Amino acid sequence: MPRRKEIAGVPGAESDRGMVRMMILSAAETLFPGYFALTMATGVVSIACALLGMRQIAWALLVINWIIYPSLWGLTLVRMGAFRRQLASDISDHQRAPGFFTLVAGTCVLGTQSLVVAEARIVGTMLWWVGVRLWLVLVCGFFSAGFLPDPAGPDLWRPTRGDPWRAALPLCPVPGSRPPIGLVPGPRRGGQG
Repeated sequence: MPRRKEIAGVPGAESDRGMVRMMILSAAETLFPGYFALTMATGVVSIACALLGMRQIAWALLVINWIIYPSLWGLTLVRMGAFRRQLASDISDHQRAPGFFTLVAGTCVLGTQSLVVAEARIVGTMLWWVGVRLWLVLVCGFFSAGFLPDPAGPDLWRPTRGDPWRAALPLCPVPGSRPPIGLVPGPRRGGQG
């Protein structure tokens, strides 16, 4: 087994369990944020098959998708725990960060697929709500990661004319950030403050 010799320096790699662990960690470390597009594509084809009367293909793709989706989430969670630096780098990279939005679309498409193919209304609704929450977190995280104020730089919290992103940024609740504009106490009408 030449593969085992390649990883001889990894603790526990001599066993099959160590080999599987190493493969999972390797996959998680290099996981592209846009891989949830696989769930989207599988779901869309499955929904089309269901609507065209090809129920067996639609069900097969639904089963495949319910294997893919939790597997990708598992790798994502491993990445969150073991490779935070790479994950933070992806979130702040303007080329890779939009790939995280496939989490939202993949979740919602899987919900729709479950509803259309399996008539699982509760599962579809739950996945839709998860998708909405993911979208909110990612929108705020994506814009905040790229536009968080630098103490040495200009004040990005003060909106400027012609720059809508700066005006929208305070609406995203980020740990350590200021509260949304509507929640900031200010002077009352009539001059009483």
